[in-house]
Amino acid sequence: MNAIIGIDDLASLQSPHLALAMIEQMSGGASVRETPEKIRQLIDGLLRGLPWLVYPLANLQISRGRIDKRERLLNISEFGCAPADNVKLGRCNYAGVPVFYAAFNLSTIFSELRAEPGDLLHVGIAKVRPANELFLTAIGEIDYVRRFGRPLVGDTETLKSINSLLDAGGDIALRSMFVDAYFAEMFAKDSQSGGVYKPTAALAAHLFEAKSGVVELEGFFYPSVAHRGGTNVVLSETAASAKLEWTKFEVHRVVHKFGFGIFGSDIVASTTKFGDDGAIDW
Repeated sequence: MNAIIGIDDLASLQSPHLALAMIEQMSGGASVRETPEKIRQLIDGLLRGLPWLVYPLANLQISRGRIDKRERLLNISEFGCAPADNVKLGRCNYAGVPVFYAAFNLSTIFSELRAEPGDLLHVGIAKVRPANELFLTAIGEIDYVRRFGRPLVGDTETLKSINSLLDAGGDIALRSMFVDAYFAEMFAKDSQSGGVYKPTAALAAHLFEAKSGVVELEGFFYPSVAHRGGTNVVLSETAASAKLEWTKFEVHRVVHKFGFGIFGSDIVASTTKFGDDGAIDW
């Protein structure tokens, strides 16, 4: 299912202690004070030479949601990435850089969009195109295995791969633990925490540019902040456009918000029909 690969062929010149010092520097306020460009330099240095666990996924189905006052969204394009000139700095993107955010279930989408009773939640469901694979990694996977002895996203092969890395010890294993734990913590913080988006956006940019002799990363999983236990996925705009196909569209009216990520809703419309021009046939 997966294999550990290196982002580049350069041997790392950083010790685990230096990596930890860089992490402490950013956690201590550097990510608030410094520019996105400076944080990107620090993150690139922090990640250079580290291995990434890669998941080649052919049977992935994900959902993307929008809250809109209109009774129906009329075109598939309204479920795609936002236009570049409307994109601000986000959890996984820089200003002007669209990416595709999605989740695995409705509860996560409701929570992520902070749905309230009366809202209309428009949901597009997509899957990987036939004869294609998406190559993703997972943020916090090493940290989760270290803490709980089981993978967050992967399977038994994932567990073996990570345990082999950790059991090998040495500088790379220590740096991998430090870095993965740091980003697991950053992705667990909400957007109100100062300086959160600059490091996570820098990580996303780094991963979207990551290449090896085997695969090119196209996105990653990360834990939902708004819905405990939920998992989000982010894809590059290119990967989402080339490798996903839409299969179904739904409109949900939120009826209840009970708290704890529990919602009540009614499906008010559903269709699997749309034209070559993207027009949705309700």
